[in-house]
Amino acid sequence: MVNFILTQCFFEIKLCFIKVKQSVVILLQTLFHLKISYLKAQINPHFLFNALNNIYALSLSQFEETLDSIMRLSRMIRYVVSESAQEWVPLSSTQIMW
Repeated sequence: MVNFILTQCFFEIKLCFIKVKQSVVILLQTLFHLKISYLKAQINPHFLFNALNNIYALSLSQFEETLDSIMRLSRMIRYVVSESAQEWVPLSSTQIMW
């Protein structure tokens, strides 16, 4: 009888351990995704302001590349907003930006 109770306790403890381990894995994955989102939120405004400053400088100099630069920036922003939310993105979809 005691042996049965000990075996039962052992399996219950092991089951609890497995559940805790699964919870830790889920929490770590969530933390990873949150960190990536946080980095994207920091990088995107910085990149956008740099790109706008460069385009502004091109427009002051009246370079022909100004219109092309505006279109490239527009495609990059569209990509960041729509497709970068996906976990996997085909390489072919990134080539349209250049």
